[in-house]
Parts: sequence; C-alpha cells; structure tokens
Amino acid sequence: MPTLARPNSEQDESFDNAEQRDAGDRALAIRTPIVVGSCLVAIAVAVGAYFGLSRNGAPGGHTVRPAFLVAIMVGAATLSFVVAHIARRARSRKRLAVAPGDASLTEVISGRRKNQVESVAQQIGFSYVGKPTRQERRSLSKLAGLRQASSMRRLMRGELAGRAVTCFEHTYFIYAGQATIPVISTVYLAQAPTGWPKVVIAPTNAFQRAFGRLFSRSAPLLDVDAFNRAFSVKTRDMEFAIVLLSRALQEHLLTKTKRVKWVIGDGAIRLIYPGRMKASRIERSLARLEGFLAETPAALDAWNA
Repeated sequence: MPTLARPNSEQDESFDNAEQRDAGDRALAIRTPIVVGSCLVAIAVAVGAYFGLSRNGAPGGHTVRPAFLVAIMVGAATLSFVVAHIARRARSRKRLAVAPGDASLTEVISGRRKNQVESVAQQIGFSYVGKPTRQERRSLSKLAGLRQASSMRRLMRGELAGRAVTCFEHTYFIYAGQATIPVISTVYLAQAPTGWPKVVIAPTNAFQRAFGRLFSRSAPLLDVDAFNRAFSVKTRDMEFAIVLLSRALQEHLLTKTKRVKWVIGDGAIRLIYPGRMKASRIERSLARLEGFLAETPAALDAWNA
C-alpha cells in the first residue's frame, strides 16, 4: 500500500488571522492589570492574615493559623500565574516580531497557517482554496454529516486510491446564554458508493467499555478484542458493518484510537478530528484514510442498502 510521507513543518498559530490576534492582544492588555491587581490583593490578605489574625498574646510570639496558610497559597498561586502569563506574552511578541522593511506583522500572522497548509497541499498534489464559497460550505457540511458551517477554511481536493478526496476545516457555533462556543473539526472525505448504509466508529469511554454491551443492541461484536474495547460501532445494518470491518481493517483502525471518528455511508468515508487543521498532521491523516480505502473489501463496491 502506498504511503504518504510525514511533513516537517512548524507548529500552527493559535489564531487564524490578524484580526483575531489583535483582539487577543487587546484582551490580554485588559486582563493583565486585573490579574496583577488580584495578586496584590492576595498578598495583602496574606499579610493581614499573619499580622491581624495570628498574634496569640505571648511576648513576641505568633501562631501560624489556617487563614494565614490559605492566604499565602492563594497569593503564591496568583503570583505564579501572573509571571507565567507575562512570560508567555513576551515570548509571543518575540516570535512574531518582524524587522523594519519586512512584511507587516498583520501579513505574517494571517499568512503563516495558510502558507503551511497550502505548502503541504502542493507537495502532495492537492488543490487548495483558502475560503470556499457559501454553496460549497453547504454541500460539504451536508456530505460530512455536520451542522451548517459558519466558517469553512483550508479546502483541499485530490485523489487517493482512485477515489476523490476532500479535506477542510469546519466551524459552527453553539449559543449558550450569552456565551458563544465554536465547535471546530477537521474533516477528510473520500468518495464511496452511494448505496452504503451508515456506520459510525468512535472511541469508547470508560462507561461504554464497562457497560456498553448491556445497553447497546446495535453494536456488532467483532473478532479483534482490542478493537471491541477501543471502539464503539453504531449501525442499522449489522451485515454490512461485519463485512466492512474485516480483521485487517480493524487492525488498521487500532493505529489511532483517540480523538478520531469514522463515519461511513451516504456516499462518503469520513475521517473527523476535533480541532483545527494542522499542517504537520495532514499527510499522516491522508495515509490513515488511504489505509482504510486499501483495506475495504472489494465486494462492498456493489453493495446496495
């Protein structure tokens, strides 16, 4: 089976573009005085606890009381946080600094991740689009089985094992009261026959490993015990799932058992990770998808749900 080489790239930036980084800097500038003030308050509490609450009446004597210990611990923890916060901010500024006459800081920040991902796409012969159109966002969100994307970036298209492959970063938002929570996923899609029924393969948690078999009637028991412990399989077509998940494919999936989800059916094989697309993981993920395609039984190409 052909494999893809692992790239050698730097770590991605935390923010997508300059506007987000500027907003982050403004938030840091607001939080820092608050944190420093909290530190001073904690120190004052510690001093007050010692001199105001710990004197026991004996000549020159003091008794160390719990209030003093608590205040000292709070003050020390707060001070440590402030020091780490300032040091992290200083390192960030140093890393992003540019010399006079070079490209602007905005261009450096906004282009770094794009350049990394686009460079990997060029190396492996995939096309690259930074921001898909609205129509593409709708169709790809539906094909991936995810909510309508509020944002979709870093779209790559190519071919693996004779099948069309699409990769992208998908974001939608959850609104909880006054809070807005982004849900970000990286999706790798490979074309599959449209007649395949849906099969979801996801890592198990401790509860599922202990009691899953008691409450789940739709999970097939497969022949690799390690796979049964590592993954839960949900499907309405047991026969298809058992044929699909051959011993070779089970062993291949066991190479990655955390923070990964496979969704098969409705015309696609989907490999989904939580979080942003990282240039350093693209080729490994495509190799993982390619391995899945290589281990899929050929008899399933003509399967109709």
